[in-house]
Amino acid sequence: MIDIHSHLLPGVDDGFKTIEGSLEQLKQAQEEGVTDIVLTPHYVVNSEFESSYASNKKIFSLLEKEKKKLGINVNLYLANEIYIDDNIDKLIKSKKINPINKEYLLIELPLNNNLVNAENIIFDLISKGYKVILAHPERYMIFKKDKKKIDKYLSMGVMLQGNYKSLFGKYGKEAKKLLKYLLKTKKITYLGSDIHKNEKYGVKRLKFKLRVLGLKKDYIDNLLYRNFDSVRGNE
Repeated sequence: MIDIHSHLLPGVDDGFKTIEGSLEQLKQAQEEGVTDIVLTPHYVVNSEFESSYASNKKIFSLLEKEKKKLGINVNLYLANEIYIDDNIDKLIKSKKINPINKEYLLIELPLNNNLVNAENIIFDLISKGYKVILAHPERYMIFKKDKKKIDKYLSMGVMLQGNYKSLFGKYGKEAKKLLKYLLKTKKITYLGSDIHKNEKYGVKRLKFKLRVLGLKKDYIDNLLYRNFDSVRGNE
């Protein structure tokens, strides 16, 4: 499996706190068949989660060094999960945040509120040449209430990244139901773990769950492997 959304970079957000914890999870990930992971620490303007790319890069380099010492053969890439903001383009140009492979932006919306200008912000980013991936759409209250609103984002060219742990009930029944719908209608481009501390990947369970949903092998392979080809090369 290839994971486009994780909080494995230690000590920078609400994910793993120590490099030892991150390394232990990477060992487990390799054992489960995970081959590539994008580390996407939160970046939220005017919050405790404003670790810069330069600072993250230093930690990332140390993690890479220690990973190699332990013989862990999981490819790592460094980016951000970016909470939606009017100044995302400026933050990228000032090297505060980092896209995936220079142009893919993993964007997070408010979980419980409707941000009125969210569509305008995303449209502007797309107009500037960025490719926008909306993180865990199944978790947003606005979509739980009316899943048709997701289609507005899709019509702009936005891609969707589902948190596959939603399928196992991590975020409640409504999120589980919505992600199932999005998968069955093939509206999800990427599946990610959004993994935080004290969690495991559960790749075997995931593959079984996707088959139980009736998804075809080709689509499952795209979700877990092939779709990531477009975002390789970040590091």
